[in-house]
Amino acid sequence: MILFANLIFVLTIVFGVFGLHLEAAPSFHQFWSSLSSQKEDELLKLLESRNWFERAGALLAFETKDTQKCLHWARKLINDPALLVRLHAARILLKSHDSQDVKLLVDELYHPRNFLKGRSLFIRQEIAKGLLFTPENKNKLSERLIAKLSTDSDPMIRRWVSQGVIDGTK
Repeated sequence: MILFANLIFVLTIVFGVFGLHLEAAPSFHQFWSSLSSQKEDELLKLLESRNWFERAGALLAFETKDTQKCLHWARKLINDPALLVRLHAARILLKSHDSQDVKLLVDELYHPRNFLKGRSLFIRQEIAKGLLFTPENKNKLSERLIAKLSTDSDPMIRRWVSQGVIDGTK
């Protein structure tokens, strides 16, 4: 059953990426709901799966079950090779407002795996936005890092930094 749900989930993503829509295709929410009913030990196995979609789905399912274990796994999976797994981990870590997690996110912001041919991947914008526009996170950023972000190669990140400075949020 899980294998079938995984196949449907991957097809949904593939069709979504290419702008194709199937009326009968289940949403990610339906896939996640099926995972959220899994037992904790089954989710732990999925978090160590070779399949990125199983790791991503299990991480999201864990978020409603056990916040501390979810944070523990998000800290591990922020270094995952799969972009969407890292994205889900980053979103979870942004909610924690913990100094340790902010440091992990800043490290991830400048990691080479988040660039493709010198161009910034969308996960960098997600992390930067979460750091710059959440007061609990922004208060943990150093002036040096904000200065570095203001000269970032991604124009959207530069714009957000200037908005933050103009709005007086730092």
